[in-house]
Amino acid sequence: MIAPTAVEVLRTIEATLVEKIEPSLSDLSGRSACATVRHLLRHVIERLRQEGELLSEDIVALRSVLTKARDYFVSLGTEQGAAHAAAIESALLPRQPTPKYASLEVLAAEAGALRRCLYRALKQLQALREQR
Repeated sequence: MIAPTAVEVLRTIEATLVEKIEPSLSDLSGRSACATVRHLLRHVIERLRQEGELLSEDIVALRSVLTKARDYFVSLGTEQGAAHAAAIESALLPRQPTPKYASLEVLAAEAGALRRCLYRALKQLQALREQR
């Protein structure tokens, strides 16, 4: 483990703001800015603690839904269905070799790409609703 952790560093920054900087601020706008910075630090701490797990779970769920959508498009037996299925299949393929421990940036990029694909598939499914 790398010590101190990122969360520990951020908590130290917040404590320094509370103990050293905030008491020296005499104007309302300075105190307000300090409170905002403290709020943002707490937000980043929670993201560091939870974001990787949430993104990983989101990716699993998106892949499951997209696989079902792809299979449905294939079952249509049409060129249009095959094209939609191929687009989904392309999104499901890894864009690069997956690192053993993916960073939050890599996980967020994958989840974002899968979510965009899901939005496109949903739009196509809604268009098919009137035909079927």
